[in-house]
Amino acid sequence: MNEATLVEAFRGIPRRDSVRIGIQVGKLRKVCMGDQALEAFFPEALDILLRLFHAPAGAFWFRPFNATTLFPISRVGFEHLSLSNSCLSACEQMVRGAWQSLAPQVRPIDRSFVSLIGPIRDGSTSIGALQLVADSGGDKDQQPKLVYARAMAGVLSLIQPAIHRRMQVGETSIREATDRLAQLADQLTGLQQSMRHAIDQTLGQLRGASFGSLEANQQFTRVIHELLETHGLRVVCPECGAAAILRCSKNPRTRDGVFVFDHSVAGRRTFHGGYTTLPVLQVVSKPPRRGKSLA
Repeated sequence: MNEATLVEAFRGIPRRDSVRIGIQVGKLRKVCMGDQALEAFFPEALDILLRLFHAPAGAFWFRPFNATTLFPISRVGFEHLSLSNSCLSACEQMVRGAWQSLAPQVRPIDRSFVSLIGPIRDGSTSIGALQLVADSGGDKDQQPKLVYARAMAGVLSLIQPAIHRRMQVGETSIREATDRLAQLADQLTGLQQSMRHAIDQTLGQLRGASFGSLEANQQFTRVIHELLETHGLRVVCPECGAAAILRCSKNPRTRDGVFVFDHSVAGRRTFHGGYTTLPVLQVVSKPPRRGKSLA
């Protein structure tokens, strides 16, 4: 598919903002023709693809040589989707069930989103998949689904050779390259676990602290929230075990305020706690926004 045809394929995609499609297609072609390593190629290409497909989330998935399923290598935006845990889990299973298809798949997730799954192949062998979550275009409207499939096919014609070329650098084989990608995923997981452990340790050392005034306590809770938000984390409420935001609230009985855990319980905003000093703080992954379950 040439560049002009690819530009036209994107014009029918539902979007709520103005995107200069020709410029983004040109950027994608430039990235694909570049010489950056795979580790840099994936996030650069994914950023452009999210704009082109007006997609809030996306990922590249690959199968290590000795594995039977795929693992995400570069993944963006899923934590911000308004989908339930069951929907997100089903979304992952769609990729693992469709990555060996010969053509792009467009699968419904709920009334708001569809999952676009583009198989990444090396000749006759499936080695991975590009996944994007995009606007459904309406329950009864099939046209956007056809547009998505056509645009995904065009995109794959660009990125598959780009990925294959980078996997063949020097004496590197496809098998070696996919194993290296799996090792990268393991390293990233290890780094995330180490980061959470370091945050847990530091917060644990602050147990029993208070900072001398309501303003200072509130400033401290804001700093904690900004740190955890950056890494997609929350603190655990010691009363109910739910993921929460630590805050310091005014209290008529204590000049410096009290530490409380702000979260949603049974769909209602709830504050647990009332501690005059910092309680035990442990971190947990930020839960996805509540959404509808798959039918």
